[in-house]
Amino acid sequence: MVCALGMSRTGTSLTMRVLNLLGVYLGPEEGLLGARPANPEGFWEHYRLMRLNEGILRRMGGSWREPPSLPDGWETAPELAEERALGEALLKETFEGHELAGWKDPRNCLTLPFWQQLIPEMRYVICLRNPIDVAASLDRRDGIPAATAFDLWLTYVASALAHTAGRPRIFVSYESFFDDWALPVERLARFVGREPRADPIREAINDRLWHHRTSPEEVLADARLPSDVKSLYLLTERLHDAPAEPRPA
Repeated sequence: MVCALGMSRTGTSLTMRVLNLLGVYLGPEEGLLGARPANPEGFWEHYRLMRLNEGILRRMGGSWREPPSLPDGWETAPELAEERALGEALLKETFEGHELAGWKDPRNCLTLPFWQQLIPEMRYVICLRNPIDVAASLDRRDGIPAATAFDLWLTYVASALAHTAGRPRIFVSYESFFDDWALPVERLARFVGREPRADPIREAINDRLWHHRTSPEEVLADARLPSDVKSLYLLTERLHDAPAEPRPA
């Protein structure tokens, strides 16, 4: 099972589509969230699993916009018994019988401990994009103020890194698909053990949808960026396109 993680507007949909074209099964087509104006190429996201994630966050007192405080061991709470049963049934119904399958939902950055109970062996693709462009995209789509977007970026990225530490994972930057699409595609193909399919993947990468393009220098110079966000951004810059983890001995 391959799980793509990342804050909203970091290229999780594009990454999941590339993985799909590499042979990762996403579930029945009718179960995927359809295209919308904010994402005209499609989300490549399983609708019922996304709704379950929303339910988990509500049960814990929050939402994707207002992440709840999740203490250690929250995923085993008795009040989540119904969600665990539903999650197990959904995973079996959606993916059973497929050798290579996966799904994505930005909310997984927050709820991953819940899913790791149900699927202990997973591989992770962490999608990265700078917080300035993420904030601009969230403002355009949802009217979310920059300060709130920066806090969300920090929470989601930090959670994704923490919950996947020591597990098989790879980092992919949104920008890398447009700089030289073949390089991230080759890395993803190696990670999932499949051969790249150049033509359909090239067609899936539409740079007309890349609306916000801030350079690393401009990101670091932006006075709006809080110091903790800037520090994590500098860390993620070093992770861009790094070898898969854990690295071979």
